[in-house]
Amino acid sequence: MRAILRPDRWWQVPAIRTATFLLIAFLGGASLAYPSAAEWIGAVGRSQTISHYGETTTRLTPEQRAALLEAAARYNGELTDSPLSDPFLPSPDGPVMGSDAGRKDYEKQLRAGESDGPMARLMFPAIDVDLPIFHGTANGTLARGAGHLYGSSLPVGGRGTHSVITAHNGYTGAEMFDDLDAAQLGDTFTITVAGKVLTYRVDQIEVVTPDELDHLLQVPGSDYVTLVTCTPRFINSDRLLVRGTRVGTGWESQAGGDLEPDSAAGPGMPWWVVVVALPPALAAGLLWVTNSARKRSTALPENPQAEKISVP
Repeated sequence: MRAILRPDRWWQVPAIRTATFLLIAFLGGASLAYPSAAEWIGAVGRSQTISHYGETTTRLTPEQRAALLEAAARYNGELTDSPLSDPFLPSPDGPVMGSDAGRKDYEKQLRAGESDGPMARLMFPAIDVDLPIFHGTANGTLARGAGHLYGSSLPVGGRGTHSVITAHNGYTGAEMFDDLDAAQLGDTFTITVAGKVLTYRVDQIEVVTPDELDHLLQVPGSDYVTLVTCTPRFINSDRLLVRGTRVGTGWESQAGGDLEPDSAAGPGMPWWVVVVALPPALAAGLLWVTNSARKRSTALPENPQAEKISVP
């Protein structure tokens, strides 16, 4: 008759004890790796978005790309130099203060493909930033990448334009503008839009309060892009503004010719997998060594003297 295991002795079952030990080790490794894993998965998603945007832009004819840029330039020409709202304060997606007129027209601009796809791509090599730029600055938008502040100029360049691009730093599961505070005067970043690459050199870095937004207004004759994020990290009481002024790239004519697909490099090897797998692997090895030692000890005779044969 099979013996019934008492509830208070379940831990004495080797299989249950081993499974529990390995589960605890796995959960410990997973908890340690979660931030890196979430960041890696988010980076994969943004890389795929950028690659898809490049492929979509490539499929457009030169005339279609030129039409997108011309429409955006007309839109910029009709913008009024109204005050802007802070993109990180609760508001209806950071619109021009006091007005939502023209929102539908804005949403139509620079649509190379899907209605929720990016309008452009931001690359800032000095701080390892490569992000898709989406319309608006809603929470859901900034979880996917960088956002363009509605009410500022569209990022297509031109005299008298000032485009504002925002992104989080210290955001769980994503590194976006985490290192924007490491940007230095003279660094360059690029905006790729409808096959056109625009280069900007950092000429001003400021920390301001959320209501000091005059720095984001258009300046006659200038071509600016300002990158904005909250600071200090996790406190977010102020805003870090990194402004770039347009310089030549030699690639501005790309919109009128054939394009090669524009893809992102991707986040690389998921080293967080090692962090997840290592604790249970070590635990399994420890259990194997322990069990092997236990088996060897039980295999030895309890009284070695009894095994000896006396020879007369």
